[in-house]
Amino acid sequence: MYSLLSRQFASRRLGSSTAQLTAPYAARKLPAPDRLFREPCPRDYCRASKQPDTIARSTEVRLRMPNPFISVILAHYPSIEQLRATTELEIERALLRCIVEYCADGMHPMITRDAIPTLLLEAGGYAYSIQTKSDLERVIARAWKGLEDGGLIEEPDSYNGKNGYRVPSAKGKSAHAATDYTGVRMRTRFTREMFHPSLPDAAWNAFSVCDYDTAIFEAFKSLEVAVRNKGSLASTDFGAALMKKAFDPDNGPLRDVAAPRSRRVARRDLFTGAFGEIRNPKGHNDPTITDTLIAVEELMTAGVLRRIVDNA
Repeated sequence: MYSLLSRQFASRRLGSSTAQLTAPYAARKLPAPDRLFREPCPRDYCRASKQPDTIARSTEVRLRMPNPFISVILAHYPSIEQLRATTELEIERALLRCIVEYCADGMHPMITRDAIPTLLLEAGGYAYSIQTKSDLERVIARAWKGLEDGGLIEEPDSYNGKNGYRVPSAKGKSAHAATDYTGVRMRTRFTREMFHPSLPDAAWNAFSVCDYDTAIFEAFKSLEVAVRNKGSLASTDFGAALMKKAFDPDNGPLRDVAAPRSRRVARRDLFTGAFGEIRNPKGHNDPTITDTLIAVEELMTAGVLRRIVDNA
């Protein structure tokens, strides 16, 4: 049917009959073709419309490709406020992970610093505003410089390097493999306001960089100083011995005289036990604390004890 219509259309269009169109074949004693015009195939429509089905498929695949800058950064820092408040070291760790995963997916062998804020503001990322974009550019620029200075990212070659492209270095890939990203993500769930206000900077900073042993030691050292000052005790007293003296149920300066003796004994044991068991993990040759939740629990314990001291 299509061949017949095509021939009729050609006859009207060219002012020629089908016989005239097939005459050259007859003169050369060649069989006339079944169709003077090839029936269109799906590829023709694709070419005519710049292959919309191919474009649609490639777009669909691209949209399905995970964007690590959104999936990782947002998992760590769901809001731009949390990202602003995070330490530079934590952001560098998260950024390194994103760069390693981005450059390893087979489609993006390298990346520029300026592309990252754009990726973070894509659909599913941070809500766009001029202030958010400015904050992202500033935060990413600092973290990017830290990764470069530390040798964790490098130029892929001289040509792409001068155009701002970087790839993870061997050192960066090793650091990425050794980083506890679960702990990083969990730490970002805890803010300083969740701990006792007396938590010293040294403890919080150590906690923020995953040095949990030091964080706990500093928190309990601050508690020890508070007990000594509140009880007007000598500087030669420290640790569990200091707690026994300060909370002695009969004559300790920090004992609760209104409480029954059994409770005063319990409070003394609470403080001496905490200082004997928790205060100095490294000094006790305990295994290094790597679990974020354990560190949080012990820092919270120091906060509970500090509240008791403040109210004594």
